Amino acid sequence: MLAGQTYIEGEEIVDMTESNGIIFFSSSQTSAGGGRIGRVYRGTIATDGVLYTLDERQLIKEFGDNETTVDKSPTAFFNTRDQIYFGVIDSASETDLYSIYLPTLGYARNIYYTGTSGKVKGIAVANGKLFFLVTGVGLIKEAATLVSNGYLILPAADFYTSQAKQWIGGRVYTNDIPAGSSVLAEFSTELDALENPNASSYSTLTRIETSQSGNEIPMINVINRWLVAKLTINADSGRTASPEVYSYSYRAFPEPEDIIARIPINVSDRIERPGKRAKNIPGIGKKLFDAVKKLEGKSVTLTLFKPDEIIRGIVENVTLPVQEITKLGSTMVFCTIQVRGQRQAAGTGEISSLGALGIGRLGIHQYGV
Repeated sequence: MLAGQTYIEGEEIVDMTESNGIIFFSSSQTSAGGGRIGRVYRGTIATDGVLYTLDERQLIKEFGDNETTVDKSPTAFFNTRDQIYFGVIDSASETDLYSIYLPTLGYARNIYYTGTSGKVKGIAVANGKLFFLVTGVGLIKEAATLVSNGYLILPAADFYTSQAKQWIGGRVYTNDIPAGSSVLAEFSTELDALENPNASSYSTLTRIETSQSGNEIPMINVINRWLVAKLTINADSGRTASPEVYSYSYRAFPEPEDIIARIPINVSDRIERPGKRAKNIPGIGKKLFDAVKKLEGKSVTLTLFKPDEIIRGIVENVTLPVQEITKLGSTMVFCTIQVRGQRQAAGTGEISSLGALGIGRLGIHQYGV
């Protein structure tokens, strides 16, 4: 009995499994090269008590592109307590087993078979070893030796903010590194490095050949919104032992955020002073506006008395004078000055270069409101 359905446009379902309330499924799509583009998704089951649909669908990994000539459909899902395995034809000469680590939902290529390729029809675990059936090849058993090295690319870290950050340093915690093996920690500020493990933008943070207890390794002049971390783990020469990395972390300080201040300035010929009669001085408004206009694009220190703040930055824009007409009282001509900068602590003794003969604040004009 059909209790619900979710349509995935342009793709065909290949295999499906469930673990801890999460649905994992694979699909395939015909490519222009005559092969099949494979995808692995995860999602949850949603129901209103009558119909069941797939909700919160998220793509985990896409295999191949529109030029693919082989069938890269993920097949033969197999569950263990903490991982989900599936097979993918990587090329005409290689078949891979990938795994999804359930505690983090991260994925990695686990083991592979080279020489020829075929669809994986079944996966099993016996005595701690993986076995899988490959079409046209037979039963493959996981080797007793390790690969010489493998890499892990972590998600781009940005601390959920879009502003640039000053990256300070990184920490790596490992076990006692077996003799002849090592761990290489790298980082990149380019998002393209997420898809390219050989990207030239990767820089070395540290290479560990003994145990690492998490001492911070400093990073010099690294400023960017995000950071992509990469670990390369190298086995010993006999490929019988491998290091273990417990954690890999970075520390950063946010760059100061810009403050924008927009202030109206009276550039009328009419001067009004508290406790005194208003006075008209022909031409003074134009002189005031010209003086303010000359500040456009220059560095300034803006002092605000209410609220009590000091902003150091540049004058971004000075608008043309506008006449305000009011029902009561006199009219006023005003312009608006916009200052962009960074907030300074009030009361720090900012000094105008105009009042100190250019000593200490040379070239920085002070404008108080």
